[in-house]
Amino acid sequence: MKRTIETSSAALLAAIALAGCEYKFPAAKPTELAAPENSEIRHAPYADLEKELLNEPGAVDDETTASDIAARLSEKYGKAVEEIKKLQDEHNEAIDKDRTSQARIVKLQTDLARAERELTEANAMLLEMREELKQWKRDVLGFRSEMRQSQKAMLDAVTRLTVVISGGVGVDDAAASGSPATRPAPIASNLNR
Repeated sequence: MKRTIETSSAALLAAIALAGCEYKFPAAKPTELAAPENSEIRHAPYADLEKELLNEPGAVDDETTASDIAARLSEKYGKAVEEIKKLQDEHNEAIDKDRTSQARIVKLQTDLARAERELTEANAMLLEMREELKQWKRDVLGFRSEMRQSQKAMLDAVTRLTVVISGGVGVDDAAASGSPATRPAPIASNLNR
């Protein structure tokens, strides 16, 4: 008897498989998919996906078969995989850009440090040059007054020499002009004594 039941059930299963019978799942409503309020898990992880699949415009309530759901899930999975691949590529590009930016930042920081050091050195050199320039101006102004005094002394000496050579003629001309600044000391009178 046991053998008869096993044989008949195997034959029945084989007949169903050979006939190509498709079992159609009854249409489920989103409210039926939700977990009971008393359970600890309120929503099954697939409940939202089933709700979404059943509410799609192409979904028909009475003809939702396991193969239809699997095909839609497979399509959504393929789209999700493509989107993840695209996001990973964008992420990798962003990481590469970040690495190049970090390398540029390091290079620019070293350049900035070198430029600051050079600027500090140049500033110190300019301050030194300013002090040297001030000293040079003081020296030039001092030399200018010394040169004026030496030129005045040379002019007096030339005037005296001219008077000596001319025999006193230059003194009378100078006295006639009346300019006391150009009047030399009477050297000729000292020579006549």
